[in-house]
Amino acid sequence: MSDPTHALSARDAFERAMHAGEVRWDEARQGVVLYDRELIEDDGPGSRAYSTEPWYKLALPEIAQLDAGVLVKKILRLERPAALESRLYLHPTSRDAEVRINGRPVPADGAPLARIVPEELLKAGDNEVVLSGQGVVIVAPRADILANAPDRANRPPRSFKSLDGGKTWQPIDGEYRIRLQRIQYASAGRLVSPVLKLAAANAGEPLVRRCKVRALTLEAAADAPNGTRIAFSVRTGATPLYEEGSWSAWSPAAAQHSIPPAHAYFQWQAELTTSEPASTPVLRQVTVREEAGPEPAPPWSAAVRVDRFHNERVRYSSMPFAYEDPRHPKLVELRTKYKLEEVVRGTASEFEALVRLRDWVSKQWEYNPPVEGKFPGWDAHEILERKIGFCVHYAITYAQCCAALGYQARFLFGQHPGGPDAGGHEVNEVWSNEYNKWVLMDAKENLHHVDPHTREPLSLMEVQERMVRMMYADREIKPDTFSKMPPQDLEIGTCEGLSLEPRKENEPLEQWPPWFRWFQVRYMPRNDWYTRPRPLPYEQGFTWDWTDYWVWEPPRIPRLHQYRRYTSRKADLDWSLHQVCFDAELTDEPGVVRVKMCTVTPNFECFAVDLDGGGWRKEDAVFLWKLHTGANRIEMAARNCMGREGRPSFLELTWNV
Repeated sequence: MSDPTHALSARDAFERAMHAGEVRWDEARQGVVLYDRELIEDDGPGSRAYSTEPWYKLALPEIAQLDAGVLVKKILRLERPAALESRLYLHPTSRDAEVRINGRPVPADGAPLARIVPEELLKAGDNEVVLSGQGVVIVAPRADILANAPDRANRPPRSFKSLDGGKTWQPIDGEYRIRLQRIQYASAGRLVSPVLKLAAANAGEPLVRRCKVRALTLEAAADAPNGTRIAFSVRTGATPLYEEGSWSAWSPAAAQHSIPPAHAYFQWQAELTTSEPASTPVLRQVTVREEAGPEPAPPWSAAVRVDRFHNERVRYSSMPFAYEDPRHPKLVELRTKYKLEEVVRGTASEFEALVRLRDWVSKQWEYNPPVEGKFPGWDAHEILERKIGFCVHYAITYAQCCAALGYQARFLFGQHPGGPDAGGHEVNEVWSNEYNKWVLMDAKENLHHVDPHTREPLSLMEVQERMVRMMYADREIKPDTFSKMPPQDLEIGTCEGLSLEPRKENEPLEQWPPWFRWFQVRYMPRNDWYTRPRPLPYEQGFTWDWTDYWVWEPPRIPRLHQYRRYTSRKADLDWSLHQVCFDAELTDEPGVVRVKMCTVTPNFECFAVDLDGGGWRKEDAVFLWKLHTGANRIEMAARNCMGREGRPSFLELTWNV
């Protein structure tokens, strides 16, 4: 075993990465570059809904009505002046206003909500944006901003109003909904490779073959223009997933590495930096070479054969998702008060239980938008007691009922501006251990989507891909180009016996459930709303301008400009849960195998193993498996604190004594 090689293209490393922070994939340059979006705003945490419809009775935020003599001024502070592009985001109520930045006009360019700002109008430090003419400018109240973002308490006021044509200005008690999105590279970003197995010749097997790695050499294909840099480091470990305490610290890739004999795995890390906001390094490939030699194998290893195995590959998100603990008192109360375990009792599978729970939530109240009085919070107790709410409240309730039973659900919403229904719609995706994927669940409509060929439920990304392909094909994506016929590769999953609702031939798109809304999609990066009541958006469902969503931005989908975090990396939304990644090593004692198990399981309780079909039992992460003559099989699963187990990994060995 000499000079094993691990070569990863930057695209493969990016999609499989354990972490991809402040970096993105650049299709044109075929490489990983620094993340390139910055949002300058002060109002985002306190954005509230505004409507002049007669049915809307909720308290309206303060506004500034532009007319003769009335002007508004917003200060946007830029720390890093250079950018490739800047766009000024204005709420639809102020799209027709005249705009001046630092005294110079910003021309209307046909983009109603995000005008391009010529870079020569902007400067380092404070920039004055003045709106005049016609329109309504919405105010985010200062109290609401600080409730969600108390760290902003010491910011000076940056929104002002003039009633005399700009002769005098007075600060307002809040901030105008005026934002600037800049296309400029982050100063630093980090890409951490997936865990790779030392001695690459055996990388595809679950058995750890003994070897002695003397050195690691890293080579990279990359560009680093002036003012930019890529620094590489490596670390090694004893477990098939990174675990603190079992792995070394990062050290520069060029340094000599003393690799402990028990370490069979490694990772590399690329740190991209720039001092020029308009310039980025580009990483295209990383190759690691080992100088290694074999170690004597246990004499009995010649009698061992690997027959079959399934070893899960963990997919990591760079979204810092925070999970609610099902043992939270509010979830315990929810579970017991509404007898949720009875709701799912007797179901034939986990997925059927998730559908049954969705069916229960959908029938707890009639669709009833909260257009007056107090808007419900992100609290299933309040929603179920008041029996009021629209799609957002069905999604909140379903997510918290799932959490109460030990299932993980996340909140997301989408809309299709210019499409058959431009309104937004809130739903969930729930992690299915049965299908090993996130599945789209619509509690308001009480349905999910199914592939008509495989009969598997679909994730939002899968639904969206079909929607774009069938509605637009190769046509330019704009309001008047979509097809009005529904996709041929979608069916609707209903609740009664998990039956499918057949699509009627030539059924108009407007009569189909709202699959066509999954165009511009945003994700909430947590579901621990009881543990952390803030930050959360106000009046979600009537407004969508809260800044801290993660925006899914695949190819062909038009960009949004009012948020700060965007991703086109599939793993960021398709990460995996409750899986077991393992390795096995033949010890010196004949018939004894050392098994190491790792997992990424929220609210993890224990590992469970099944030997030769003898039944599940708890087991330590590292344990000794004693073989018998002939065929041996071990199954391994991760179990959370509510007893929910992920899909098992397994290994089958034959020992011919």
